[in-house]
Amino acid sequence: MFWTTLSLTALASSTGAPTDMGVHMMHTKNPLEVRLHAPPPVPSVGVHTATVYGYLQGNASTVSMIDLDSLTHVAWHAVGWDNTGNITGASSWEAVAPTLVMNAHAVGTRVHLNLMPENSTHVSVLSNPTHRANAVEQLARLIHDYSADGISIDIESMDPSMKEELVLFTQAMQVAVDDVIVATPLVDWNYAYDFDELAAASDGLFIMGYDAHGPFEGSGPGPMSMMNAGSVWPHWTLPYSLNEEYRLYGAPDDKIIMGLPLYGAIWDTPSEDYPAITSTFNDYWSMSVLLDAEAVYGRRFEDVSVSAWMWDSDTLRQFWYDDPETLEVKMSWALGEGIQGIGFWEVSYATGEPEFWDIVDDLTMTEEVVDDTAAPEDTGASSDSGAPSDSGATDDGGSTDEDGSGPDGDGDDAGSTTGTVDGSGEGLDDSEDTGTETTNKGCSCASTRPSPSGLWLLGGVIGLFIRRRRLTQN
Repeated sequence: MFWTTLSLTALASSTGAPTDMGVHMMHTKNPLEVRLHAPPPVPSVGVHTATVYGYLQGNASTVSMIDLDSLTHVAWHAVGWDNTGNITGASSWEAVAPTLVMNAHAVGTRVHLNLMPENSTHVSVLSNPTHRANAVEQLARLIHDYSADGISIDIESMDPSMKEELVLFTQAMQVAVDDVIVATPLVDWNYAYDFDELAAASDGLFIMGYDAHGPFEGSGPGPMSMMNAGSVWPHWTLPYSLNEEYRLYGAPDDKIIMGLPLYGAIWDTPSEDYPAITSTFNDYWSMSVLLDAEAVYGRRFEDVSVSAWMWDSDTLRQFWYDDPETLEVKMSWALGEGIQGIGFWEVSYATGEPEFWDIVDDLTMTEEVVDDTAAPEDTGASSDSGAPSDSGATDDGGSTDEDGSGPDGDGDDAGSTTGTVDGSGEGLDDSEDTGTETTNKGCSCASTRPSPSGLWLLGGVIGLFIRRRRLTQN
């Protein structure tokens, strides 16, 4: 095993202050401990059948530990802006971008720059056309200068009065760069996001399907993401978000990416009972650190939310998190709904966890790449006549696609050759024509998606027993 150098005892003594800011901003201001060393990821084999979108913090040294080829897109987190739209924090992107783009493009993964401004600035920028245009110009330059592929727009705690302006900004970014993804909330409490218009203006909405419990008033200890509610947990489950927030308000399935958590949270509680009568939020931990802690505290399973949790009787703390087993159930459900794909906050939280990435690959990739471009075997049959129709050429028109040789036409498009964004980096080119439409830029991978099935939960629960993580240290 490759462990963090920080002991579990030291982690257990840390305390996070309650706040109303979103989990992305909290983890930016107070980065979580991750594995400091991990073996190189095992190469994936196959072609993606769905978008797999991952956010990534960290410097260039982190990149080599990320299982990039299990992702179709990686979004580096993050830059911000000031009140006039000037981009801030660009030096960090400039330091990591050369390594990240080179490594990601080498395995066919597209690279996005994540914009996450301070909450207090977005009204000033979005409400002013000059400020918006300034931000678009500078962001596009940062993306193009490093041959990256697009942007993630992550404006949280949105002011409802800026709903139309966010759509205008998204439309302007879509003109300026190849790919645009918009991060959107599990529940739009303030009706600040126009889901159907944002979906139409972008290549996908990344639902932040987590932060269901956390350091906010009235939360108490509980799951990061929930499959079911009822008498135990509140109503804002993953199915509720998909059906009653996004589908209800017009976001099409092929523009929806369900984001899932690779982290957990800890609360000080008087007992192991939940929901707790009283509690105090303590801290966030990355999934890899939580999995290491299972050997100390023991893993428990909560079947309503489909979540893992632990109880430390010495410090009187409850730990709530998702692990490979619970995430397998949630990923299977999401993909079975026929949406564009899945994603994660944040992929460095799962370094050194090959079992998890194997599950991701099993659910989102074909088992093998079929080389349709190979010359057909000459059997001597009359059908093998060497006529033009039997020349090995394909009929998908890849060389005459509307956008030429790729969205930017400059050869830096990670191998994309169709009107879609090539999530796998190989594109739906001559060898991967499935006969389906190629207008969705979210994942131009093999377009066969898992069909919805009422058996997803049963299959996932069976997977819990098949894939149980060893609780002993190697």
